[in-house]
Amino acid sequence: MTAVSSSTPITQYVHTAWRLEDGQFDGVPRAIAQTTDGYIWIATEAGVFRFDGVRFVPFNDVLQKAPNPSGDVWSLLGASDGSLWIGGTNHIYRWNGMTLSTFAGRVGRYVAMVEDHSGVIWAIRERVRGEREGGLCRPSGSTIACIGGKSGFFSSYTVAVGPDNSIWAANGQALFRFHSGTFREFPFFSSRLRGTQGLGGVTALAPDSEGGVWIGFDVAGRHLGLEHLQNGHPQPVRSSTFSSTDLKVEALLAEKDGPLWIGSFEGGIDRMLDGDIEHYGPNDGLSGDSGGKFFKDREGDLWVLTDKGIDRFRDASVLTYTSAQRLSLNYSDAALASQDGSIWAVTDTGADILRGQALPRLSDRVHLPGTRGTSILEGLNGDMWLGRDNDLYRIANHSTTRIRAEGGDSLGVVGRMAQDKQGNVWISIWKLQDDDSILYVVRPNEDVAQRVVTGLGMSDATIADFRSGIWILDRSGHIAHVEIGKVELERNEALNQKHPLGLMQGPNGTLYVWCKEGLVLIRGAEGRFIPDPQLASCQVHESIFDLAGALWARGKCGLIRVPKSEVEEWWKHPNTSPQPRLLIGAKDGLGLNWGDFSLTISRSPDGRLWLATRHGLQMVDPAHLYFNSIPPPVVIESLIADHTRVPHLASNDFPAGTRDFEIDYTALSFPNPAKVLFRYKLDGHDKEWQDVGKRRQAFYTNLTPGHYTFHVTACNDSGLWNEQGASFHFDIEPAWYQTLWFQLIAAALTFCMLLIVYIIRARVISERVTLRVSERMSERMRISRELHDTLLQAIQGIILRFSTLMDRVSPDVQEEMERSLNDTESLLVLGRDRIKELRGQFSDEADIALEIQSLSATLFANHRCKVSVETKGTSRPLKAIAYEEIVWIAREAMTNSCKHSNAEALTLRLSFTPSSFRMSIRDNGIGLGPDALRAHNRGHFGLVSMRERAEGIGGRLSVSSESGQGTLVNLSLPGRVAYIARRGWFSDLVSFGHR
Repeated sequence: MTAVSSSTPITQYVHTAWRLEDGQFDGVPRAIAQTTDGYIWIATEAGVFRFDGVRFVPFNDVLQKAPNPSGDVWSLLGASDGSLWIGGTNHIYRWNGMTLSTFAGRVGRYVAMVEDHSGVIWAIRERVRGEREGGLCRPSGSTIACIGGKSGFFSSYTVAVGPDNSIWAANGQALFRFHSGTFREFPFFSSRLRGTQGLGGVTALAPDSEGGVWIGFDVAGRHLGLEHLQNGHPQPVRSSTFSSTDLKVEALLAEKDGPLWIGSFEGGIDRMLDGDIEHYGPNDGLSGDSGGKFFKDREGDLWVLTDKGIDRFRDASVLTYTSAQRLSLNYSDAALASQDGSIWAVTDTGADILRGQALPRLSDRVHLPGTRGTSILEGLNGDMWLGRDNDLYRIANHSTTRIRAEGGDSLGVVGRMAQDKQGNVWISIWKLQDDDSILYVVRPNEDVAQRVVTGLGMSDATIADFRSGIWILDRSGHIAHVEIGKVELERNEALNQKHPLGLMQGPNGTLYVWCKEGLVLIRGAEGRFIPDPQLASCQVHESIFDLAGALWARGKCGLIRVPKSEVEEWWKHPNTSPQPRLLIGAKDGLGLNWGDFSLTISRSPDGRLWLATRHGLQMVDPAHLYFNSIPPPVVIESLIADHTRVPHLASNDFPAGTRDFEIDYTALSFPNPAKVLFRYKLDGHDKEWQDVGKRRQAFYTNLTPGHYTFHVTACNDSGLWNEQGASFHFDIEPAWYQTLWFQLIAAALTFCMLLIVYIIRARVISERVTLRVSERMSERMRISRELHDTLLQAIQGIILRFSTLMDRVSPDVQEEMERSLNDTESLLVLGRDRIKELRGQFSDEADIALEIQSLSATLFANHRCKVSVETKGTSRPLKAIAYEEIVWIAREAMTNSCKHSNAEALTLRLSFTPSSFRMSIRDNGIGLGPDALRAHNRGHFGLVSMRERAEGIGGRLSVSSESGQGTLVNLSLPGRVAYIARRGWFSDLVSFGHR
């Protein structure tokens, strides 16, 4: 719908005023225009201001840089090419957003400008002295060419373009029409203007859509005030309540197929439609006494310049009725839309009744005894039930009946009422002293209320059931179905751990229970919980369906519209994420503090929703909601880099060391700037969009060198986003220490330093290892010498001594001694072999696999166990210590298997990888018993010794076995411990220090 509807009273528009005393701009406003980028421009006595809906930014610094600056600005025009035209004294200026062009050559004040349908700019001037060219001017090149002198047209205050592209202007003597290069004159009938000599009289012109033109005079009287020229004949406008000759017109605006707006000297503004006129002045909220200029922006808002400020009008989704619309009160505790279309608003004296189709107006009042109204209800037969103080009245057929309790007493404060399908009227009475509730029922055709005992507390909701009886929600959260003689609590599991706030029943009988946690739906014995965060946060108390099936939920946030399709999906898919919904709130003029009694929300037969609020009686029409369909233009206004403002955003290269940025942006949507929301993202820094709400600045600190792109988007007051938004690019140059070559050099130096540290560390470790190996080898050499020089020499001596004695004994003894000597010589050989092992006398090319095969052949020579040795990977030479310990561990493991496992097969697998050496020994014997690992306590150290040897050379040994499942021994050594290192440049580098 349009931003200002002609069917809406002016007092019902959303009105915003900026007054001179507010200090947001200086000087009385003179002209207003809007450029295609969306900005509103205001010319005042103090200069030109640019307005984005929030801030008035002075533009005078740009004007003062013109070659021939004009002191005053009299007119503004936003052209179709996006430029702004500025009318000054003796000069016209054109601003294209970057540069200011000057047009000069003719004296006078350029008080009005228009653009015709072909894009030509026309200006009129007044106070022309000594020139005969005329008062209709056209800027061209760098000068101004004027015409009209030959036709007697020299000076004017106003100019307008007709639908046929004709130019209309006037002086004090006649109206002029310029079309196809020719002037036509329409003389005025009034002799009162002939003495002005072209300096006054006509102050406003407004061509209509039918070829006529409205003429406004600054003088009232016959053939003055306001006239309408049709077919060459000006005529005044008269009605029973209005005569156009009484006006002193200052401004006019004729809307196509709509009203005529009239601004008067010290008379505020008027809207005339079909002969009816509506006035709006300072007492209604207008910023000044006189309406000097009208303007409609691209979103349809109406702007008015007055002698004391600027006003803006737009339609709202919410219409409010208060004393300004002749209601008795400026608030409403309860209201009801009846089935005959009338609207009842409860008042202190009774009720105000509004009637009317297009726009209901006060038509009647009901007066009842008492000082304050409470609840209201319409019966099934059209009777009206009204609560007053402690009493209840029924109005039927223009007669009023007081409803009494049994015994004739007053009922009390009527908090809630409902009528069931059987015609019984149920009344919930509030007892504020003890937070208790009394329930009464009035049967059809009776005037006495009978008390019903329920055991419930004070009622928060009392509604009729779609079959019979009523539903009550009390303030303790209990929900009960009540019929005469029967009270049944609702115990649906979906209500567990919930805190009900409100209650409604849908057309199909579904109960809608509004809770602090969301919404609970109940159908018979089944229930659904809708964990909707928006509904939960809004704390919904009341709701109603519109004629289209949409659900309107009312809570502390305002009025939420849930589409019919979403409501229908709730039962099937209760956990579905909600889609964006329409929210009408305080920023739309909705009162968030609703009435204390019922009803506070009601639907009239035409589908409008009526609400009782502390702001008055309010109306929302779901079929004609305000919607702004124009995405807001987004503009990046300025950039501050390291506290220095950047003059032009095109300068997007910043020197090294620039770190902090402040970016100012705006969105040019004027109906409700408070509801304009923003989000932005800086490519190269932000991973996700930043939702910043209403903030119009972005701050970034400590940005590193690189390429960046700043994007910003915005939505208007109806939630419509401009997805394209605005963006700009900028680069931060790196300092010398942030360049790629410096980073490469630094990385190389760092690598070299780390390499040196590694080399030194490796050298230290190597020296330590070498020292440990040397110490260990020295110890082993000492032990081998001791064994050779003592034990072996002693055994050798014993063998020689026994040899000399063999000839002296009997043959039988000789044979026994021979066997003993052979055993002794075998022991001597074994000792020499161990000495060789201790001295490490084996080749680097020794093959560990062959060694172990030879060892296994010896150990299992006369054993039934079959041994297999497998090799995986490429065999590599082993370090001496590792070689020796591996062989020893293999010997120990195979010996244990040979002696104790009763195995029939044993597999030894050697695995060579670049990073490790692994050996596994598996047999299929009886396995280890539970005490095997603790055998060292009984003097057996085989497993302990193997583990110590493995850990001694930096390896790990594990033994796993289950009784009857065999035994598995795993040995793992790191490659750097097991293998002899291959020689290369790095090895040479590491070992350089040893040379």
